[in-house]
Amino acid sequence: MRILIATDAWRPQVNGVVSTLERMTQAATELGAAFEFITPQGMWSAPLPSYPEIRLAIPPWRAIGQRIEKAKPDHIHIATEGPIGWLTRRYCLKHKRIFTTSYHTRFPEYVSARVRVPEWLTYAGLRYFHGPSAAVMAPTPTISADLTRRGFRRVRLWTRGVNHALYRPRSKRALDLPRPVFLSVGRVSVEKNLEALLDLDLPGSTVVVGDGPIRRHLERRGARGGEEDVVRARMLEHDELVGSVLKKLKDLGIADNTIVVYFSDNGWQWGEHRMRAKNKPYEESIRSPMLVYYPKLAPLPRKDSRFALNVDLAPTFAELAGAGVPITESGVSLVRVIDGTQATWRTDLLTEGWPGGHPWATVRESQWKYTEIPVTPGDPNTAFEKELYDLVNDPYELTNVASDPAHAARIAQMAARLRQLRQNWPIDSDPNGPDPDEDDE
Repeated sequence: MRILIATDAWRPQVNGVVSTLERMTQAATELGAAFEFITPQGMWSAPLPSYPEIRLAIPPWRAIGQRIEKAKPDHIHIATEGPIGWLTRRYCLKHKRIFTTSYHTRFPEYVSARVRVPEWLTYAGLRYFHGPSAAVMAPTPTISADLTRRGFRRVRLWTRGVNHALYRPRSKRALDLPRPVFLSVGRVSVEKNLEALLDLDLPGSTVVVGDGPIRRHLERRGARGGEEDVVRARMLEHDELVGSVLKKLKDLGIADNTIVVYFSDNGWQWGEHRMRAKNKPYEESIRSPMLVYYPKLAPLPRKDSRFALNVDLAPTFAELAGAGVPITESGVSLVRVIDGTQATWRTDLLTEGWPGGHPWATVRESQWKYTEIPVTPGDPNTAFEKELYDLVNDPYELTNVASDPAHAARIAQMAARLRQLRQNWPIDSDPNGPDPDEDDE
C-alpha cells in the first residue's frame, strides 16, 4: 500500500508530530507499507506568529495537486491543519478522494493562551477542517472523548507505542535528586500547562525535560528555584550515545586508529556560593570533564590530574594529524601527556570572566586559587576584592583567607603571576565583556 502523508510539521522541527510520523513510518514500512510525504521542505515559508521556531509553508495550490498525482497513493492522510493540510484537503474534496486526518495537540487552548482567541472559535474551525475526514485520529482516550463531546465525528483512537530499546529500567540513576521525582518529558510550551505542575507543593523533586518557547520564561520566573525547575536530563542518553559510537568504531575495525575526545562545557552554579549560572571563579564553574580514548597512545585506562585546557585541543589534533600549529595558538599539545612521556607540565592556569559587567581573573594552582575582582573595572588604579582558597583543605572554597596576614607573600606572588598570564590587567577589563548577560542564561 502506498500512503501519502501531508504535514506542515517536519524536520528540522523537533516535536511530537514529527516524532510520531517518523516512528510510525519506520514501523509501518516493516509491515510492507510505502510512504510519500508532502512537507514544507523546499517551499517558501514564514514564521508562525507568536511561535517563530515553527515556520508555515506557503505552497502553490497547483504544486500540491501535482505532488499527489505524481505519488499515485492508495490512501491520503493529512497530519496537520496548516496550509499544506488545507490545500491537500481541498484537492481530496475536489477529486472525491477519501482521506483521514489526525489531531495531535490541544491547539485551541494554546491559541487562547497566546493571543486570547476564544477556544470555541478555534474548535469550530477545526470541526470544519476535520468534518469530511473518513477518520479523525486522536492520540489518547481523553482527547478522543473530548473531541467527540465537542462535536467531532468519526473519531478513532491512534495510540502511541514505547521504544523499549530507549525506555527501559537502568541499573543506575540518571538523576541524583531527592525522591520521589515527578517527571514531565515533552515540549516546554504554554499548552502543556507546566506552570500548574511547578506550582504544586510536591515532595521530592519536580523535573521538566525538554525545550520550547516558554523554557526561558520558566527559568526566569523565580518560582521554586528558577532553572532547578527546568532540568534537561540527558546525561545518560549521552553516555549511551558515546558507547554506541565506540562500538561502531570497533565494528568498522578503526577504533585503534581513532582518537575520541569527550570534552564538556564548563560547569554550572546550582546555588553553590549562593550563585547561579556559570561565569564564576569557583571550581563548580571552571572545571570540565575530559575523557580521551586513543589506544595508540594510552592502551590502558588511567587518570591524570595535570591541567588540560580547551585551547590545548587544537594543537593536539594538529600534531596527531601531522599539521603545523599556528604560532598564534596559545594552547599546548597534549600528546605527550596522553602517552605519559611528558616530564614537565604547566603548574597553574588563568581563568577569567565578565558576569553582568563585573570582571574577575583567577590564577589556579594545584593547591591554591587566587582571584581579583576590580572595584572599578578598567581603572588602572582600582582597588580589588580578593579571594584566596586552599583547595586541599577547603575544597568547597568556603573560607576566604585573603585577609590573613600569614598569606600576604603568597598573594603577592600569585598577583604577579596573574599579571604575567593576563597582560594589561585590569586596564582592558571590559565592564560589558563578551558575556554581559551570562547570569540570565
